[in-house]
Amino acid sequence: MEIVTTIVGIGLIVCAIILNKTLSGRQVIDLALERLGVVLKADALGVMFILGFFLSCSGPFFLYKGYEEHIKGLETRARALEDEKSSLLKSLDKFRTYDLPVALVFQDDHPPNPFELSCDAFVQRYGGRVTASYDQARFTKAFGGITVNVEKLQQGDQWYVVVRSKDKTWRSDEMIAPNTHLMMRRISDQESGLPK
Repeated sequence: MEIVTTIVGIGLIVCAIILNKTLSGRQVIDLALERLGVVLKADALGVMFILGFFLSCSGPFFLYKGYEEHIKGLETRARALEDEKSSLLKSLDKFRTYDLPVALVFQDDHPPNPFELSCDAFVQRYGGRVTASYDQARFTKAFGGITVNVEKLQQGDQWYVVVRSKDKTWRSDEMIAPNTHLMMRRISDQESGLPK
């Protein structure tokens, strides 16, 4: 509808220009509103030209009428989508897996020889009640110490490492993924309660 009124308005202006000689000089309107201070005297050419102008301008006016409410609606929808996106990203974090490279730090005055140690990792899955040996831990022994790369942990998984030599046992503090450091403290075999 808006486009039609614009086209009709432009058509009236073009007709007024084409029929200029026929329409000029004929008095059509003689309107005086003295209280408002408005006096209008126009011939047929002027009336067609004014009508064409108003019709051609009314199309875009009605076309864009209410655009502010439309923009506000789009902004509200954009905020809602942003909130939904952040909520979904938080939900995805629950399913994200972590590969955590960790250096084992021994607090002894004389740290053990890494090449004479056996190492095991244990994990209790988030929401679970059982702690079990974890086969997704890769231990690397070097002259600088021991590093462990614990793979495929999920956020909230609780895990720890046990290191044994011939006569000593060390156990790390329990760590909740995705934290990345473990302090090793020496324990006696009786205190550990760990499988041998």
